[in-house]
Amino acid sequence: MSQEDETPSPKTRLISAPQFTAREPVGYVRVLDGVSVDEDMGERTLPDSSQLHGLCPRCNRHSNFELENSPYSIRTIPKQMTGIGLTYETVERVVLLRCRACSTGMVCCEEQRRPVYKVANKNDATYWRAVFHWPLPSNIASPDVPTHIASVYMEAVTAMQANLPRAAATMARAALDAITMDKGDSNINNLKKRLDDMATRGVLQPVLADWSHEVRLVGNDAVHDASVPVNMADARQLIAFIADLIKNLYELPAELQRRRRTTS
Repeated sequence: MSQEDETPSPKTRLISAPQFTAREPVGYVRVLDGVSVDEDMGERTLPDSSQLHGLCPRCNRHSNFELENSPYSIRTIPKQMTGIGLTYETVERVVLLRCRACSTGMVCCEEQRRPVYKVANKNDATYWRAVFHWPLPSNIASPDVPTHIASVYMEAVTAMQANLPRAAATMARAALDAITMDKGDSNINNLKKRLDDMATRGVLQPVLADWSHEVRLVGNDAVHDASVPVNMADARQLIAFIADLIKNLYELPAELQRRRRTTS
């Protein structure tokens, strides 16, 4: 074999440079009590001081935010003894965030979290996670959506923003049930059969029907089987789908009718 044959091609060349492994956390704990939390560090719906962008509850637009004031501590724990006495660490606080789109503010209650890494003594990187916002977003402002459906949906949103994923999934299913009773055959008492009937008649497109069954199944587990975990990622997906379903079944048809009236 020639020297040229022994040289790996660019596609197969082995790089001998050092390999670095990102410090991926294996979990998260509340600094207050060290209790593990089911944390999702992906994109969050509402902002906090660790993520200064998200949905504004006042103008209902995704925007960037500014930290308006110095955080106000509402709970502390003893930290360490120094020469001048015991020092304390803030573990819960209140901040004011201002939306750059509409220039209005929102109140955010936060608690301190700390990621736990596989490597010992590497758990010092704390951050702040929102546990309550005021006001909450009024995601459905359209008069095209029946009041009782909008109310049930907003209960699901409120549960999600309160970090109650099981309650959020339960209310997402309740919203789905209310929608199918309104748009489907209300004489069919079973939600699964009602969804299948709507799909057969073309009221629900195949992908909407499949997602509707997903909401139904997760919601059923949330209500009837406490051993099945429901996390915040589940809750966010279900509620996002219900919002899309409402838009497809109520808002878009009404907007199209209005457009046709004005252009005819």
